[in-house]
Amino acid sequence: MSETHVLIVDDEAALVRSLSYALSGEGMLPRAVYSGEAALELLADSKVEVDIVLLDLGLPGIDGTEVIH
Repeated sequence: MSETHVLIVDDEAALVRSLSYALSGEGMLPRAVYSGEAALELLADSKVEVDIVLLDLGLPGIDGTEVIH
């Protein structure tokens, strides 16, 4: 069975920790970044595997809707 790689993009550290913990318990591999800019940089790296993105739409700077575009 292959593992599911989840990217969490949120500026609230407590929420990121909670989601990471919950997803780890489900056998998923969470990875977190705290800004839209960091998300775009990570997603541009062809070596990084991401199956699911959990994205806060209300991020400061580049917000979630801009990341989606």
